[in-house]
Amino acid sequence: MLIYLEPVLQKRALTTFHYALNELGFLMLGKSESVGNNSDMFTTYNSREKIFRRSGARGRFMQVTTQGSEQNFKDIDTDIRLENGQQDVFKVGDNLLLSKYVPASVLVNERFDIIQFRGKTNIWLDLPSGKASFNLLKMAREGLAFEIRNLFHLAKRTNAAARKENILFNLDNQQQYVHIEAAPLSGAADTHYLVLFEKGSLPGAESTVDGSGKNKKRQIDLRDTRIAQQDRELLQVRADMRTVTEEQEAANEELQSANQELLSGSENCKA
Repeated sequence: MLIYLEPVLQKRALTTFHYALNELGFLMLGKSESVGNNSDMFTTYNSREKIFRRSGARGRFMQVTTQGSEQNFKDIDTDIRLENGQQDVFKVGDNLLLSKYVPASVLVNERFDIIQFRGKTNIWLDLPSGKASFNLLKMAREGLAFEIRNLFHLAKRTNAAARKENILFNLDNQQQYVHIEAAPLSGAADTHYLVLFEKGSLPGAESTVDGSGKNKKRQIDLRDTRIAQQDRELLQVRADMRTVTEEQEAANEELQSANQELLSGSENCKA
C-alpha cells in the first residue's frame, strides 16, 4: 500500500518501521514497493524478493497516529480549519488549482493498466463494452490508442517525457484535438508512467479581422489534417514493422547458433 501514499506519509511509515525493527529483523515489502529515497535507513538483503534490513542505530520515533480520538479521512481532507474556525486558504487554493488548472491524467504501469485517475478524463477515456477493463489502450477514444502506444515507446526508449500535440480523435461523432504527454516515473520498484491530457485546438486556426471589425476564424480543411495524421501513422507502422523484423532476424540467428552448438555437442558425445 506504500505506492498509494504521498512521499511525506511514506517517509513517516518507513521511519516507524526503522524504529520498530529488531536488530536482526527484516523488512519485507510488496513487489511494487521500495524504500525510495530512504535508502540510508535500510540496506538491501534480497532485491528480488524486496527484503531489507535496518541500517544504523534505531532512530527517533515519529508519532503518526491520532491522539485521543479517531477522525474521518474525508473530513480531514475537505474540512481543514484554522483556530478561528475559518477554512485554510492554502488548502482552498490548492483545491482550486487541482480542479481547474492541472491537466487531467492517469497513472499506469508498463502493461498500460490504470492504477489511478486524476481529474476528469471522460473526454479522452471511456469504459469499453464487454469484460470490465482499466487498460488505457482499451479505454482510449477512437484515434488515441495508437498515439498513446507510440508515446510510451518513445518515453521508455529515452527515459524522458514524450509529448505530442493536436492529436485528432472522435468524440460522439465529432472531431476533437488533444495534447498528450507520457512521463516515466522513477524511484519505484516497477516503472510507472503519468499520462496527461490537455484540450487541443484546430491546427492553424487563426483569428482575422474583416472590414467591419468583426472577428472570424479561418476555415480549416479537416480532411487534409486527417490525411496528414494517417500518413504519420503509416510511417510509424512501417518503422515498427522494421523493428519487429530486425528483432525476429536476430532471434533466428541466435536460434540457429544454439542448434549448431547442440548438434556439435551431440556429435562429440557420439564420438
